[in-house]
Amino acid sequence: MGAADPAGADGVALEVAPRGAGRLAWSFALDDQLAWPPLTAVKEGDVLSVFEASGNAGVRPVGPVSASATAAAGARPALPRRRVLPEANRRAVEHERLKLGHPTTPAARPANTDAWLNDLMIVRRFLSMKRPTLAGRSSKRLLSDAPESFAALVTRLYVLSSAWSDELVEVRDKLLGLYPERAETLHWAAHVSAVGFDPAAAAALLDAAIAVGPVEPEIYYDRACAHALRGETEPALRVLETAINAGFRNWDWIDKDPDLAALRAKPEFAELMKAHGR
Repeated sequence: MGAADPAGADGVALEVAPRGAGRLAWSFALDDQLAWPPLTAVKEGDVLSVFEASGNAGVRPVGPVSASATAAAGARPALPRRRVLPEANRRAVEHERLKLGHPTTPAARPANTDAWLNDLMIVRRFLSMKRPTLAGRSSKRLLSDAPESFAALVTRLYVLSSAWSDELVEVRDKLLGLYPERAETLHWAAHVSAVGFDPAAAAALLDAAIAVGPVEPEIYYDRACAHALRGETEPALRVLETAINAGFRNWDWIDKDPDLAALRAKPEFAELMKAHGR
């Protein structure tokens, strides 16, 4: 894709043969998608020693490890992404009658981790196949097996997000209580506010998601929609352009999304579309 590794990057390009000692890591996947501590792996010959990130930028072993592997992992641990919800954004969200928690430790993993992860992938597969009934049943069971799991709560919220319900509010409130400093939590909570016709709350939540990061293009797009629904056409156009520049490319939905109805009559909207070949 034309990108280059920054100086001092932990990884190496896959097409390049490794040089000397190798350090294997699953980067941020466990942290970002599951809210579990990321893992650091150190390979010595045929032996792979695994460590889990712990407090104060340290690591703790997962299973048997050697002293040399412990030293190597401690020198360059895979650490969770730093997430900070600015106090101003917290106040803005809570002004909209939404309660945000103050988490201190990650939720415990399910007892049978491998089987639970397999079930999570099955739910995602059902969603990709547009099988909402099967996804609904599976997501409910997934959450029952791990009631405080970040991935299970986000998945269940996604499944429920097309229509207002008591369970939708319950899952949203639980996510905001357990994981308030995650962009996914704030983003999907904003979807709930949109379903409930509360653009002010959606706007506050999306601003918080952008402040926390990392920001997916869809978050910018939804923020543009929240502006448009409140009649704020100029900032809506600016943020829509930001979303497009960040990679949002669902042109058909931009053309027909009712949330953007106030923008499509503006000449600036036509100019923006034309600038991107539409």
